[in-house]
Amino acid sequence: MIKVTLGRTNSGHVCKPQHREENAATALSLLVNCELAWGATIMVCEPTRIETKTIVLHCVDTTVLEGTIEEMESLYEICIYYLAGCQHDEIAMESAFNKLSQINNGEGVLPLHLAMAGGKLVGENRIKIALLLGCGIKEKAELETLVPYSLGDLVAALQLKQEMPQISLQEFLT
Repeated sequence: MIKVTLGRTNSGHVCKPQHREENAATALSLLVNCELAWGATIMVCEPTRIETKTIVLHCVDTTVLEGTIEEMESLYEICIYYLAGCQHDEIAMESAFNKLSQINNGEGVLPLHLAMAGGKLVGENRIKIALLLGCGIKEKAELETLVPYSLGDLVAALQLKQEMPQISLQEFLT
């Protein structure tokens, strides 16, 4: 079981940390959906310990996941690809900006919406880049083309690509 410690500081008020144990699949889901997808910063990335810091509005969440090397393998691997994906942050940011600029018939979003959704959009794009890097897609032009697609569409296309390698990923998505 993976030990999960959740801490939160909300507008300067420190909340009591929560401790629990989760299986590897639940811990991976927590890491991806509740931290990385919200634009978390990975503070520690070791085979037996991962620590993230996620900031949304006035809340600063710190999450620590600890376990054996075997239990933490998939979490550690996604963090390595996530960190590699952060090297392509200009792609993640540009795709998020383009998506936000299309809202309200091209008028964009209110500052409050940007503060709430901006980190989430960038975080989701980082996860998409991490997924693509993990599947061997490393060319900047190809990453730029694929990141605007939804995560669900990318996963489905990558699954089809494994079954039919002669067809390009873009053909599955169009």
